[in-house]
Amino acid sequence: MNIALVKHIKKYYQLYILLLPAFIIVLLFRYLPMYGIQLAFKNFEPAKGIFGGDFVGLKYFSRFVNSFQFIDLIRNTVLISIYTLGIGFPIPIILALTFNQIKNGRAKRFMQTISY
Repeated sequence: MNIALVKHIKKYYQLYILLLPAFIIVLLFRYLPMYGIQLAFKNFEPAKGIFGGDFVGLKYFSRFVNSFQFIDLIRNTVLISIYTLGIGFPIPIILALTFNQIKNGRAKRFMQTISY
């Protein structure tokens, strides 16, 4: 290691300690799960575990794209996404605005409790 770097770390060690939890969180929740992506490129066999199995490359991806159900699966995925954005997003906002218009406090709380 560079001597200047070691001096810098010793001088500002408190800042590096503050940085450590953020670094650990990024490592645990961003980089560690990426290891599981290798299963998409392997012939997974439960008896051999995650590390076992032969590497097959893009075999399963090409099988999926060439499947007769591919178009239906993509269409359903897009339709569900559109439904979620078009219906699932504005309905709670409209409901909250509607509750805001109720003047009777007891009725308002009752309706909010029922909807929850």
